[in-house]
Amino acid sequence: MFLVGVGGNFSTLSALRTGPRGEPCEINYRMGPLAKSCSHDAARCEGRGPGTPGRGGYRGGVLRRTRAVPALVACLALLAGCTGGSNDQGASSGQSSGPSSGPSSGQSAGTSQSGSSDPGGTGDQLLSGLDICSLVSEAQVRRAVGQVGEPTSRVLTTIDGYDGLVDQCGFGVSFDSYTFVLSVGLAPATRADLQRLPGRPVQGIGDAARSVDRSTGSTLSFLKGRTLVQVRTVHQGDGPSRPVDVRAVVGEVSQAVPSDPPETDDQTRGACTKVDRQAVDKVLGAPAAVSRTLSYVNLSSVCSWATGTRNPRTVAVTVYSSQQAGPFLADQKNSEPSRDIPGISDDAFSIPGVAYAIAPDGQAVSVSGEFPPKAGPRTPLPVTPELADLLASAVTLMQ
Repeated sequence: MFLVGVGGNFSTLSALRTGPRGEPCEINYRMGPLAKSCSHDAARCEGRGPGTPGRGGYRGGVLRRTRAVPALVACLALLAGCTGGSNDQGASSGQSSGPSSGPSSGQSAGTSQSGSSDPGGTGDQLLSGLDICSLVSEAQVRRAVGQVGEPTSRVLTTIDGYDGLVDQCGFGVSFDSYTFVLSVGLAPATRADLQRLPGRPVQGIGDAARSVDRSTGSTLSFLKGRTLVQVRTVHQGDGPSRPVDVRAVVGEVSQAVPSDPPETDDQTRGACTKVDRQAVDKVLGAPAAVSRTLSYVNLSSVCSWATGTRNPRTVAVTVYSSQQAGPFLADQKNSEPSRDIPGISDDAFSIPGVAYAIAPDGQAVSVSGEFPPKAGPRTPLPVTPELADLLASAVTLMQ
């Protein structure tokens, strides 16, 4: 997974992926997709590729409380006015300001500040279950990474070392860019699950915790009751990294995390309801049992589905409403191994881990996730009829 951000004194895009032992691996500008490996300039790291096909949801696919790219490869921070002015007087010199199109409240549409369900059933908010994006405040993101951050991505995915599904919220300065990522497990976990994650034991966070700290960022995982949580950060700016601040913030976040995994229900809202669910199920190879939605203030969206909470297959549809997105994403066709997808839009193609369709006006959509058939880390996402149908459905979401 890419964690991305643009510092006020940075002229290039920067991204980070963690290696097999959780160590951050810095990558500059030419970001590739989420695949098993990446090699850009002098940096190289090994990560997780498409997951093993799942066996269905917890308790045979019925998701109950008693049982909570690749994820979105493009960073549009450079395209959304990240170097604009900020009214945050407490920000460090290395931070970037928020997007000019971002919400004035510092929060994306589709996330609630309280994190509770909305029985009224209005709007595009996450109306059921726990809104994990509400577990972290903008001030906490700023303290941990040295720049402002609001929810800019929410997706169902997996993390290395844990065979359960995670509900993941990324915090950053513009849509689909993030320097702070919170992942909350949706399948019951044990200390054995935590011990499989990278890092050394640390005290004072949850029931047990492990941490990996590097100059480029931190990965901190903890167990609270039966809920497994991981926080990953990217350090931005010229100052020292912030492992002490990250640890303090994660300690605060752990107080709000439930001891049992959050409910895993259908939270498809807003524009995501227009995606062809039969096409989603066909890509997954099984009915989707859980979903999440993030509706961003500029009408961009992330729509995510998974087959269940153990060894899940996942798929995400991302809608980029910015007309500057298309040219940026189209560059990846030339910088990555690619394969054209005819009959979808003027420019549709796949690269390792993701498929894009770009409209003439610059808007774009993508399909990514962990679903069959598998492909090599430097092989374009296989263009199956099922993938083409889902990408065609996603195209209808563009304004």
